[in-house]
Amino acid sequence: MTFLKSMALIPGLIVASFLSNQAPAAAQDSYIISRDAPVVERVVKMKLSFKPEFTNREVVDIGPSGPSIDDGIGGNGILRDLSGKQIGRFDTIHRHTGFEQDGDIRLVFAEYAFGDGRDSLLIAGAELFQKSFGLIAQHREHLYGIAAGTGKFAGARGECSVKRTVQVEYIVNCVLTVPEH
Repeated sequence: MTFLKSMALIPGLIVASFLSNQAPAAAQDSYIISRDAPVVERVVKMKLSFKPEFTNREVVDIGPSGPSIDDGIGGNGILRDLSGKQIGRFDTIHRHTGFEQDGDIRLVFAEYAFGDGRDSLLIAGAELFQKSFGLIAQHREHLYGIAAGTGKFAGARGECSVKRTVQVEYIVNCVLTVPEH
């Protein structure tokens, strides 16, 4: 074998030596493209409890007449603390993504803005609602992830539970962490 031919085999041998050390593809998380060492940061744990009170709520029938995929519900209102004092406002958008025997599946986004609005939380998630543009089933807890925060809630992570207590009254309980500022 000539020197040039033997040199051409070296890259193939190097690649083959690395392949034998690789885990099977099924054992890998192929969607993770990098992973850094954990970041140690100080966080503050917070628990919030308040009541959203709708002042506007509108159903928008976008598709075929009657309930259909992508129909929407928008609304807004005021936030009250548990004593009834106004503490802010909220805005919400729901989009129908499916229908089941028990009700409608909706993708929900809601922003809770406290005080002058500089401190806010954005929650998101999909949940089952009562049939035909209904409300949250009474006493059924809906859990939503905290997607973002501003002001004192910047960098927030956690979840909020939304529960309808009576007719159209709700209570929201959130457990979250925020980086210490």
